[in-house]
Amino acid sequence: MAVYLVTYDLRAEGQSYDRLHKALASVAHAHAMENAWLLDLEATAEMVRGWLSQYLDDEVDRLLVTELKGDIAALNLGRGAEAWLQKRI
Repeated sequence: MAVYLVTYDLRAEGQSYDRLHKALASVAHAHAMENAWLLDLEATAEMVRGWLSQYLDDEVDRLLVTELKGDIAALNLGRGAEAWLQKRI
């Protein structure tokens, strides 16, 4: 399993991103910040990008998927995300 930081900018006006948020919440996760999620998956960053891109407007939305390893520092992450991350890294 790998832990990924997924961050995004949703820039398409009038677009509903409920499906994106449901997809992110469907796997082992912590919602760290408004537009940042931590995911625990058995996949590559490229696979995660491919999976999530179906929920985005690929003309204007932005997405970054980064595998987290080693030394990580955080402050005031939301919804128990710090403890979630500490258990996995």
